[in-house]
Amino acid sequence: MKPKGYWDDFENLKKEIFGVAKIFEDRMPTKGELQEINKGNIYTAIKKHGGIETVAKKLGLKKKFKRTYLKKTVSKLQEKFI
Repeated sequence: MKPKGYWDDFENLKKEIFGVAKIFEDRMPTKGELQEINKGNIYTAIKKHGGIETVAKKLGLKKKFKRTYLKKTVSKLQEKFI
C-alpha cells in the first residue's frame, strides 16, 4: 500500500510505469494489462494525471497499436479506392 498522496506526485507515477513498461517491450501498458498484473492502482493514477494518451506522451512511451483501428482504416480506404 502506498502512502497517502503518493500518486499525486508525477515522479512516483513515472517510476512505477517505467517499472512495468519493461514487461511490455518498453511501451505504455493498457488498462487491461495493468489489471492483469494487479497494478490497477497505476491506471487510477494515470487517469488522475490526464489519461493514458497524456501520460504516454509526457513519458515518451509508445502506446499499444489497436488492430481494430487498423482494420477500420483499411476498410475505409478499400471503400474509397476500390
